[in-house]
Amino acid sequence: MDEGNTLSFCITCGARVQTSDRYCPSCGNNPRGGPSNGGYNSSNKRYRQETSKLPLVAILGFVWAAGSILLGIVFLILFSAPELTGIANILSMYASVYIVSGACAAICAILCIIRKFYILALILCIIGSALVLLSIAGIVGMLCAYWIYQGKYHFIDQNATI
Repeated sequence: MDEGNTLSFCITCGARVQTSDRYCPSCGNNPRGGPSNGGYNSSNKRYRQETSKLPLVAILGFVWAAGSILLGIVFLILFSAPELTGIANILSMYASVYIVSGACAAICAILCIIRKFYILALILCIIGSALVLLSIAGIVGMLCAYWIYQGKYHFIDQNATI
């Protein structure tokens, strides 16, 4: 039997490799756990870059959550008087939208810190940012959702389902 055609798995990323391969075609490391080549391909470089974005998402998520919840509370206090009408009623209603957006951001940030429940983190980030899309929080939220999607393989429970 030709040993070069036997399949095995890379111990770094789990991709299928030939037993004769010196480097994993997926991550660029030695598939048997020996000295690495330092990541000869671009995907390994990208993987290393993604590791730093989830903590940034968590920080931005907490800032987004604090700002949105605080703004929502201020709107509730200022515009919840029964004698106010028109735009004040709309702002009062929008206050609860900001509070929900902030709650979504806070939960998403926690999930990014513990690196679990990838799908839930992504969905909460998208929902939270869509609620306040026309504000700076919405733009930050969409950027965070993109970074969560890019870093999906860093979540413990994620095995490339999306």
